[in-house]
Amino acid sequence: MEVISDSEFDFRVFKIAFKHHASTVNAVENCSLDPNVKFFQDGGYHYDLRYFRGHVDSEITREILLKLLRDFSKTCDSLGVTAILMHGGLIGWYWCRKLLPWDNDLDLCVRYDDLLKLNLAPNHDQLYDVRHYLLEVNPHHVRRETFNRHPFENRDPNKIDARFIHVPTGLFIDITALYPVGESDLITKCPHRYRAQDLFPLVKSEVNGISVHVPHQVDRVLEQEYGRHAISEPTYRDWHLNALAKQWERS
Repeated sequence: MEVISDSEFDFRVFKIAFKHHASTVNAVENCSLDPNVKFFQDGGYHYDLRYFRGHVDSEITREILLKLLRDFSKTCDSLGVTAILMHGGLIGWYWCRKLLPWDNDLDLCVRYDDLLKLNLAPNHDQLYDVRHYLLEVNPHHVRRETFNRHPFENRDPNKIDARFIHVPTGLFIDITALYPVGESDLITKCPHRYRAQDLFPLVKSEVNGISVHVPHQVDRVLEQEYGRHAISEPTYRDWHLNALAKQWERS
């Protein structure tokens, strides 16, 4: 059963806190890295280059992504971080509470203050199995402005703020941080821009039986990002949704 999260979100307070965090982080870290050099290097398609050993079968990929999500969720719980299921994973949740079978990546958002918790997390070996996973925060997170003019542009090589990586294969979860802009909006470096009232308060739910948080107004978030068809047409290339069985099938 899905229930509204008890945590309240005050945009004004978050905006003040972000200004404080940003000034403190910049003063302490003074990131001197070249913003044109990409921190997370990709190998293949949606694999971290450092751990890429070849393409993984789609069914095994889905199993690994679910393991990544489950263990990252536990890590977030330990750190007091709330991750939000977004993009393709959110489409899968919308239609049948399962990840899309053709996807080989997974995207989550966190608030910028939660990104700092991930960045400062000590003793990773006590948070997750370091033989199989790696949580890494992009040091370019201190620079919040982006070179990208729209979400599907790749001019900014460091739009991804963090990754949770499956070391044996290089598959990963991409994590982007939300920060305040204007009077009531939140934005990532992609840049994806959302109305705070569409995201918060978050909703506790499950995807493939794994506990997740999703936006308050999922339909509005998906329609804004992908268009009306994302929430009205359960088809993708040769895939269609079997509504009765609540699963995607190939034609």
